[in-house]
Amino acid sequence: DVDIAALRRRVALVSLTLGLRRGSLRRLLRLRRRQASDQRLLAVLDRCRIERWPAALPQGLDTRLRDGWPELAPYARLQLLVAQALIGQPDVLLIDDVDSLVPESRMHELRATLANFRGIVIMASGASRWRSWATVLWDLDTPAPILPPVLSA
Repeated sequence: DVDIAALRRRVALVSLTLGLRRGSLRRLLRLRRRQASDQRLLAVLDRCRIERWPAALPQGLDTRLRDGWPELAPYARLQLLVAQALIGQPDVLLIDDVDSLVPESRMHELRATLANFRGIVIMASGASRWRSWATVLWDLDTPAPILPPVLSA
């Protein structure tokens, strides 16, 4: 009985495995909210630390990216996917395989990007470096979440 369109509006999945479509930067950013203004796009790009991209690209927001976005470094692809998700204002943001997408030197940038996100962030990770971010940890080999001392009392 789940309305798939409503679910897609409320949950955003950030994953390179879903395929990265070709198209203009403007079109790609508007996939989750087609009516988003250029002002909204630029504000989210700023939040994702990629505010300089449009000015640096040959045609700004109209610059076309090829399938897979080979023009962008792996972390830049993640930044763009997060921006795409945030423009849609989801309630849940799921980031798949965060270990391979975010180098340790860029963890602080992702944390700053997500600092004011009012929804739930779920990150799939096998690395302990992300544990300090978590309010709840779920080990897939354990049937119940591992709650930090503050939450388990």
